[in-house]
Amino acid sequence: MRVALKLMVLFVGLLVAVLAMDGWLRLRRERAVYERDAMHEQRLLGRALRPAVEATWRAEGREAAAEVLALAQAGESEVSLRLRRRDPSAQAVEVTREHAPGTLTTFVAIDAPDGASWAIELSESLAEPEARLRRGLVRTGWIALAALLGAAVLAVVFGEWIVGRPVRRLVEGAARIAQGDLSPLPAPPRRDEIGELKRAIATMVGGLANAREETERAREGQLEAERRLQRGERLVAIGTLAAGVAHELGTPLQVVAGRARMIERDAAAGPTARRHAAIISRQARHMERIVRELLGLARADGVRHETLSMRELATDTLETLRPLAEQGAVELALEPGPEGRVRGDREHLSQLLTNIVQNAIQAMEGSGSVRVRIEETSEAAPPPDEVTRPAERYVVATIRDDGPGISEEDQPRVFDPFFTTKDVGEGTGLGLAVAYGIAREHGGWIEARSARGEGAEFRVMIPQEQG
Repeated sequence: MRVALKLMVLFVGLLVAVLAMDGWLRLRRERAVYERDAMHEQRLLGRALRPAVEATWRAEGREAAAEVLALAQAGESEVSLRLRRRDPSAQAVEVTREHAPGTLTTFVAIDAPDGASWAIELSESLAEPEARLRRGLVRTGWIALAALLGAAVLAVVFGEWIVGRPVRRLVEGAARIAQGDLSPLPAPPRRDEIGELKRAIATMVGGLANAREETERAREGQLEAERRLQRGERLVAIGTLAAGVAHELGTPLQVVAGRARMIERDAAAGPTARRHAAIISRQARHMERIVRELLGLARADGVRHETLSMRELATDTLETLRPLAEQGAVELALEPGPEGRVRGDREHLSQLLTNIVQNAIQAMEGSGSVRVRIEETSEAAPPPDEVTRPAERYVVATIRDDGPGISEEDQPRVFDPFFTTKDVGEGTGLGLAVAYGIAREHGGWIEARSARGEGAEFRVMIPQEQG
C-alpha cells in the first residue's frame, strides 16, 4: 500500500504543480498580450488624432482642439482622451508611455502653436481586464480541483493494480532470463521496493549479457587467429616446397626454353618443328612464371628496406601494366593524394601492387576502370593475430575495379595459395597470396571488400615512415 500512497501523492503533486504553473503563466501571458494590444491601439488612435488636433489648435485655438478630443471621446468607451501639458524637460519623442497602478497611459506629443510642450493623453483602466483574467484563473482553479479529486480517487481505487502490473512484468522478465533471454530491462529511478528490485535485475542482466558478448568475441577472435595461423602454416609449408621446386626446376626450364628458342630461330628446321618449338617455348615461359611466383611466395631473397613513396610505386606499376590494360579497354587511373612514405623493399612492394592491379585488370569482363588511391590514416586496426603489431599511422593503397566482384563464399579464400576463380591454365592462384605475404613482411596486411556485381576493392595497409 506504500507504493499506492506514493502514486497518489505523486499524481496529486504533479497535477497541482502543472495546473498552478499553467494558470500563472496563462495569466501573465494574457495580461501581457492585452497590455500590448491596448498600447498599440492607443498609439494608433493618438497618431490618428494628432494632425486634426494640431490643425484645429492653429486655426481655432486650444479649446477647439479639446473639443475635437471630446468628439473623439464620444466614440470611445474604454479610452479616456484629453490634452495635457507635458514637462518641458521630457524628451521630445513622438510617443511616450507611463504605467500607473491599474492604468495604462500613452502620451502622443503634439506641435502646439504657443511653443509649450503639450500632448494627447490616452488613458485606459486595467481594472476590468484584470477582473476578467482573475475570473478565468478562478475557473481554472476549480477545474484543477476537480482534476485533483479525480486523480486522488483513481490513485486510491487503482493503486493495487498500478503496483501489480510492474510486479508481473518483473516476474515475466525473470522467466525470460531463466530461458536465456538477456535483453536489457529498463531500470527507472524509482525509490521503492519495486524500483530497487528492478535495478538489481537490470544490473544482473547487463552483467550476464556483457559476459556472453565477451565470450563470443573471444571465441571469434580465437577462430580468426586459428584461421590465420593455419594460413601462415600453409604458407610456410608451401614456401619450403616452393624453394625446393624452384631450385630443382629452374635450371632444366632454362635449358628447355633456350633449346626451344634455338629451334625457332633455326632456318633449317621445318615449319612443323618451329611451330612445336614455339609451343614449347611458350609453355616454358609459363612454367618460369609459376616458378617466380613460387619463389615470391617462399620469399627466398632478402628484404632491403629503404624510404619509398607508395604514390611513386603506384605510378610505375600503372605505367608498366598500361599496355595490358589497353588490350582489354581497361582504364587505369591514380587519384590525387599524398606521397605515402614507407620503409620497405622497392621490388617487393612493386610486386605487391602489380599482382593486385594485374588481378583487377584480368577480372574485367569487358571495358571498365581500375582506380588506385593513396591515403594516410591513423585509424587502421590490424587483424587480431600475434604477428602484426599496430603502428601509429598507416599508408593505405586502395585498388578498386569495376569487375564482377567476389562472391561472399569466396572472399575468405582470396588470399589462400593456389585459390583462383579463373579457368585452368589462366592463373595459378598465387598472386594475391604473394601480395599478402609481402604486406605481412612489411608489418601490414590487406583487406578485401567486394560484392557480386559491384566490383572489388583491396586496401593495402603499410606502416607509415615516422619522422
